[in-house]
Amino acid sequence: MIFERFFNNYRKMTRFPKVKNTVVDHQPINGDCEVDLRTLLGLVGNPADLVIHRMENNQNKAVAVLLYLSSLASGIDLATHIVEPLNYLLSDSTGKNPDPGQVRRVLVAAQISATTDLHQAIEYLIRGNALLFLNGSSQVWTVAFPGFPRRQIEEPPTERVVRGSREGFTDVLGDNLGLVRRWIRDPNLRVELQIIGERTKTDVAVLYLNDVANPDVVREVKKRLGKIRIDGILDSGYILEMITDQRWTLFPLVQETERPDKVAAGILEGRVAILVDKSPFALLVPVTSTEFYQTSEDFYLNYWVGTFIRVLRGIGTFISVTLPGLYVSIIAVNPILAPSSLIQILASGRTQVPVPVIFEVLLVFIIFEIFREAVIRIPSSVNMILGIAGGVLIGLLATQSGLVAGPTIIIVIISSLSSFTTANTSKEQAWRLVRYFLLLAGAGFGVLGLTLAGVMVLTHMASLKSFGVSYLGPWAPPLALDMIDAYFRIPWWLSYRRPSVYRPQQEDRLGDSGEEDARNAE
Repeated sequence: MIFERFFNNYRKMTRFPKVKNTVVDHQPINGDCEVDLRTLLGLVGNPADLVIHRMENNQNKAVAVLLYLSSLASGIDLATHIVEPLNYLLSDSTGKNPDPGQVRRVLVAAQISATTDLHQAIEYLIRGNALLFLNGSSQVWTVAFPGFPRRQIEEPPTERVVRGSREGFTDVLGDNLGLVRRWIRDPNLRVELQIIGERTKTDVAVLYLNDVANPDVVREVKKRLGKIRIDGILDSGYILEMITDQRWTLFPLVQETERPDKVAAGILEGRVAILVDKSPFALLVPVTSTEFYQTSEDFYLNYWVGTFIRVLRGIGTFISVTLPGLYVSIIAVNPILAPSSLIQILASGRTQVPVPVIFEVLLVFIIFEIFREAVIRIPSSVNMILGIAGGVLIGLLATQSGLVAGPTIIIVIISSLSSFTTANTSKEQAWRLVRYFLLLAGAGFGVLGLTLAGVMVLTHMASLKSFGVSYLGPWAPPLALDMIDAYFRIPWWLSYRRPSVYRPQQEDRLGDSGEEDARNAE
């Protein structure tokens, strides 16, 4: 609250006065091709990728003008399906202006619309549509033939699986919507579009099942999206920050994913998905903390294997967050809590280390973080060699020179590798920062400080909500069935209920037959 109050005051002090928009809200089409063309060029300039194609009748008079941006529209398709039919139509003209009805009948395109507003026509143009002006017509035709480069559908690099779909979202909203619809072929699937960004005009799609999703959550999502006021949206991360319930927390309150099957699974649970054009990361709301430890692969493998993997993820996260703080607190503050033989081993390794253990651990962690960031930026052809070789060499030299103790390097490596067991990158990054908080608490106040710091973190997590859903659900408040499914992968023949923590309209998932099958299995 203190940070939010300070931030709001800062915004008021640094806010610039608004400049009135001098652009006319509505400007009708003149009906003269050349006049409309000059007006349009006065508004958009004369960009290098703007193609102007004049079409003339048999008296060599321009009676139609086709405009498009070569960087966004397909010139070959426009020439084949628009220019050639129009030239054939105009060749039979006796000098009169072309009839709009005849022109519409010869246009061959999947998406054709008309507008009488020049500013709206410009919006279509910068979205990749072609504009067709006709002499004597008070409307302009817009034709869609996309020709911009797009990335092929491939397996998402951040969420690879051994078993499951290899499809991942691309940077094109239309392609991503198609991927989701291939998974959910239900007429109740709602896809609602909003345009956000004063200058980028970014398309944002909201997806949910009309008869399953909680109406209050759907309304809240639309409300928060409608309140966004910014000049541009370049990635779904912009949306994530602006719609999250608590903006100053480390923990992610919105789930990100590149996998269409995970989005489909979330929608089937009664959650709401948000897809942003030009971003391969979809957003799912609401979300609980346990969702970040589950992957799509858990539900494709045997339920015993899925349960084992989930338990491993929880253990790995606990080790990653608490092990460094426990190591420092035992050595520096509470050595009496550890067996004497273990203390002798740890102490013998630190006989030549010139700095306290807290600075030693922090130094190794910082070096490890630098290596981690550098490996990401290094070209892929050499990052593996340089990362592994450099890390091993520096660790070996630091140990032999006495600057760092061997047990410290072991603790840092185990903790850092264990952090990757978290199934979500945003959650893993949050735990990385919490690890330093627990480390400092353990160094200052020992095991008691480490415990109190952990309680503070859990208390903070308990106070968080994601679109009205408790972040620690189903543990707080306790929901028995959902608690069982949190860290244990329940077999599908027993999963006849949707997670009640999301308050779906229909909790029944398999119907009466599903409950009967579950009772028969028992």
